[in-house]
Amino acid sequence: MAQVQAKPETAEEKLARLEHENRELLAQAEKLKEQIKSAPRGNVYFKLTQARLPGTNGPNDKGMTTSGRISMYGIQRFPITLGIDGWNRVLSALTGDSYKKFVAENASKFSHKE
Repeated sequence: MAQVQAKPETAEEKLARLEHENRELLAQAEKLKEQIKSAPRGNVYFKLTQARLPGTNGPNDKGMTTSGRISMYGIQRFPITLGIDGWNRVLSALTGDSYKKFVAENASKFSHKE
């Protein structure tokens, strides 16, 4: 069987492809800006993260698992993302006596935003 070799991309074809990709990226950036603008401010909220295909962010990107993760927004600059087991562990630690005792013992060492 003879292999058919793809002909090299011409400069015009490459320019057209890159312009198309640029338009797609700009549209995606606008969509993300709108999501940021519409995101609740000052409140903590949760979102279920969607799976990402391997290779999305480059050739060495392994992607995410197919199971969703829960992301909490509004606490810090970036979301806190854990699986359901991780959130259950955090919640059980926060509702336990060891957390309350730790906070009470170290209250003078914490900084607070005003």
